[in-house]
Amino acid sequence: MRRLFLIRHGLPAFPEAEKMCIGSTDLPLSPTGRLQACLLAETLRGISFGGVFCSRLERSRRTAEFLDPEPICLPGLEEMHAGDWDGLTFRQIRQRWPALFALRGRDPSAAIPGSEPLERGGARFLTAVEQALSLREGDIAIVAHATVNRSLICHALGLPPAQGRRFPLDYCAYCVFEYEGGSFSLRPEDINLPARPPLTDALCRDLLEAAGLPENTRQHCEAVSREAVRIGAALNEAGLGLDLPLIRRAGLLHDIGRGGASHEALGAAWIRALGYEREADIIARHHELGSLAPDEAAAVYLADKTVKEDLIIPLEARFAASLEKCSGGEARAAWQRRLGEALRLRDMINKICGKEIIA
Repeated sequence: MRRLFLIRHGLPAFPEAEKMCIGSTDLPLSPTGRLQACLLAETLRGISFGGVFCSRLERSRRTAEFLDPEPICLPGLEEMHAGDWDGLTFRQIRQRWPALFALRGRDPSAAIPGSEPLERGGARFLTAVEQALSLREGDIAIVAHATVNRSLICHALGLPPAQGRRFPLDYCAYCVFEYEGGSFSLRPEDINLPARPPLTDALCRDLLEAAGLPENTRQHCEAVSREAVRIGAALNEAGLGLDLPLIRRAGLLHDIGRGGASHEALGAAWIRALGYEREADIIARHHELGSLAPDEAAAVYLADKTVKEDLIIPLEARFAASLEKCSGGEARAAWQRRLGEALRLRDMINKICGKEIIA
């Protein structure tokens, strides 16, 4: 008996972040999609695949590369072509085909003009999957697409292809099929399995790399993480019960959105979308804390305000260096507000600890 791990690709980079109907339309992975693929690789790390296969479409190939640097692109694994709807946003589709759009909401088998029929696309995909199994021994992984993946689910369960929409398939979720004697079987509990492994320090570092952060930014994240843990440990010695592993992980990830506008909100949105709420909440507050409480977020916040490269800088000096970047009265007022917040928090923590923890 062999296993087939059938995977949906990561979230594509939809233009203007507006969802589209993409069958043959070739879009790259979004930053969130790359992070999802990183989690997928960690989730399946212990499995020795005889081969990793993908379609020619970039969102499939780039996801598969997280499992194997050289996946096998196999014709026939592509998503079903969506005809006249392919490459349009769902807003455009609703505007141009309102009746058909509403009908497909009730009956997914209703044909899109010019689209690949479900039965034909399913048969094409099944042939490609069987070819992949013939090319490699042992367990294999195939990174493909929602509609064709659902067609194989229906085939294994003895359902007509139109029933595929019954099965939700999240980005980078996977299904585990058993294959023996030319037949596929699938347990309901092995459909749409999430790639959400425990968030370790090593995985945090992998996520920073998957996000494309340069080496100097990753080094800054390491330094902030170390300093945040030091602050948290001092508070714990004073009787607080802070979660030091949480502080370490949030410190490592705090600048994952660096390079984007409002990088703290962007990074928090990415990490929240992956399912790590507590880390996301701290990331969202590392630039402007918003409250004075000696908690995990405060440790990361102050560490970020005192670390410059690998050096620990007194708060006033660190803020003075950033003042020249503020142009206009509004920016200077925000700078003054953040400085006041940081100084009050520093004084609070030093008082709790009974010594100077933060200069």
